[in-house]
Amino acid sequence: MFPLYYKYLLLPYEYRRRNEQALLLGKKDKIKVVFFAMNISMWKYQHLYDFLKKDKRFCLYIIISPAINFTREKQVKDVIQMRKYFVMKEMPFIDCEIEVDGNPYDVRGIINPDIVFHTQPYEGALVKEHAPSFFKDKLLCYCPYSYKTLALPHNYNLDYFDHAWKLYVQNHIQYELYRKRNPMKARNVVVVGYPKADDFFSEEFKDVWKPQLKRKKRVIWAPHFTLEQSVKGMQARSNFLWMAPVMMELAKKYADSIQFTFKPHPRLLSELYRHPDWGKDKAESYYEFWRNTTNTQLEEGDFVDLFKGSDAIIHDSGSFLVDYMYVQNPAMFVTDKLDKMLEEADDFAKQVYGCYYIGKCEEDIISFIEDIVLGDKDELEGKRQALYNHYLIIGEGKTVTQNILDDLYQSLGLNER
Repeated sequence: MFPLYYKYLLLPYEYRRRNEQALLLGKKDKIKVVFFAMNISMWKYQHLYDFLKKDKRFCLYIIISPAINFTREKQVKDVIQMRKYFVMKEMPFIDCEIEVDGNPYDVRGIINPDIVFHTQPYEGALVKEHAPSFFKDKLLCYCPYSYKTLALPHNYNLDYFDHAWKLYVQNHIQYELYRKRNPMKARNVVVVGYPKADDFFSEEFKDVWKPQLKRKKRVIWAPHFTLEQSVKGMQARSNFLWMAPVMMELAKKYADSIQFTFKPHPRLLSELYRHPDWGKDKAESYYEFWRNTTNTQLEEGDFVDLFKGSDAIIHDSGSFLVDYMYVQNPAMFVTDKLDKMLEEADDFAKQVYGCYYIGKCEEDIISFIEDIVLGDKDELEGKRQALYNHYLIIGEGKTVTQNILDDLYQSLGLNER
């Protein structure tokens, strides 16, 4: 093993080796590409998969591999949901035998992939046989499953980023942060835009909101998973524990005028199972309220059509901070630590926070509902529109997926077909 200092000196040479490896790979008759799917909410490779499957030079594999830091019950639910999704899309996939405690699929031994796309770059997210470190000699590619907005140093110093062949990022702010804070100095970083933007700009739309006897305002509540008592070593920024009863009562209070959708972070249910004041029964009962009440619903899958069909959102999830700006509707971010949030945000995210109404307490949420959602007194509409026009619209007539494809083909020495 090389000392850390020498490892950093060798990184540029390792990257050059990967580029040479890519050019050799481009001469093969078949290039084997693996996509790891953790859950549908985080699945961001649909458009890329759809394009690559049209090219006979690529052999594609989807591996269902749920997050191991979720409870078993949540993992089973995620696997079932992924099966339904890929069957509906008529996409072949390699299943996970989670119900019978089957061994993880031997991706390396059976497929021996050339290129590997992960959903998350963290070692503790998947079983070790599917973790990024198991494929360091392969060409690792990564598109963040959400719009990256934090400027914290540790977000750019993961081991994965040192070994990745391609890091596809959303904007030049991200590029500069990698250049300044990662030993690779952004050699493996390519600015392509946010892949989920292709879904928001698509004209396809399916109304996923529960039918009502009359049209009501549609409000999403999307809480993060962090709970102060249950997540160690992580800044607890979620407000779920105090908001849970509040949002339930508001759903009842405004039953005649508002539809609410509960869109929890995929990990929230697992954290509630483990929480001493909640547990499995209470958590399941709470989720059932949102699933079965007349003017509410529970959504645990994809969110684009949910967002497109909504009128407003209330959340504290960094993953949705930018996503909701694509629909340009009123949005409230719930936090009593805005100064701390801004300290950790990159320059773009600071502008995004300026497009949000900030909620610190129940009274702020009620004011947002009464004045903004129902009263249409939306003072931030112009700021959201300006942000959208300046930062979110994709230029040059290309989709984000096409930008990724262009880079892949060029790096592999392929002519696009």
